[in-house]
Amino acid sequence: MLEDLGARPWPCPVADTIIGIFRLGEEMAAWMVIGQDGAWVVANCSDGMVSRKFDSLAGALSQVHPVEDLD
Repeated sequence: MLEDLGARPWPCPVADTIIGIFRLGEEMAAWMVIGQDGAWVVANCSDGMVSRKFDSLAGALSQVHPVEDLD
C-alpha cells in the first residue's frame, strides 16, 4: 500500500514528495521514497539505510521492488 506522507504534520519543511510504502497489515511504513528537485532516494525504515540518488521515481522504486527482465 502507498500513502502520500507529504500532508502529515512535519516539524520542519520537508521534500517535494514523500511516499510511504507499507506492507499489508502494518501501520508503519517499510520504506519512504523521497523526491526533491527531480532527484529521488529510498529510505529503509527498518534499518535507516538510504539509497543513492536516482533521476527518476521508477529508478528509486526499483530499489523496493526490482523489475525482472521479461526477455
